Amino acid sequence: MIGFDPSITIKSAWMLSADVKQAQSVDELFSQSDFVSFHVPLVEGTKNLLNEARIALLLEGATILNFARDGIIDEDALISALEAGKVKYYVTDFPIDGKKDHDRVIALPHLGASTAEAEDNCAIMVANQIKDYLENGNILNSVNFPEVKMPRTRGSRLAIAHKNIPNMVGQISTILADENVNIIDMLNKSRDEVAYTLVDIEGGVSDAVVNNLKQVEGILMVRAL
Repeated sequence: MIGFDPSITIKSAWMLSADVKQAQSVDELFSQSDFVSFHVPLVEGTKNLLNEARIALLLEGATILNFARDGIIDEDALISALEAGKVKYYVTDFPIDGKKDHDRVIALPHLGASTAEAEDNCAIMVANQIKDYLENGNILNSVNFPEVKMPRTRGSRLAIAHKNIPNMVGQISTILADENVNIIDMLNKSRDEVAYTLVDIEGGVSDAVVNNLKQVEGILMVRAL
């Protein structure tokens, strides 16, 4: 793998794999690459960054991947290179006008993470996931809890957050058994030092069950749903 970034910081450089070789120029990168992927903004200095002269530097049958910006590639020069076989494929989410169905153009959907539509969809997703947590105890896309999703069964549900230490599930099961509560289904997941358990039980959840669970060392939270 070879890369070129005239503005790379020391911090960013340390984060790169040792297998990445540094090109001294864009031309050097193009002349040594079978696959060229662009990761640049569209500014005056990057407009038509890949032009006819630089296409000539590419290895025969190179593949171009552009998920950065429309306008950084000279489309007329690229089409000529595709027709001549100099460029084997052009993969992009900015399809060339009138060439979306070209045999050597692989057009993918452009996903905009900061569009109004995307932000609305994210808000809806978050609201649905919070609702699912409040009503069913399920956890999705949390940064500090494991992902836990269990379909509801008959009866009631206990949602229990606890430390990720041995015998927690055993103690939970023992307390339920001592209270003559039958377990229908159970799911336990952990993430680092935290674990989360969902338990579906027959009948309702008594205050005694909840209070006894809260007394167990290592239990962080108990919710009856």
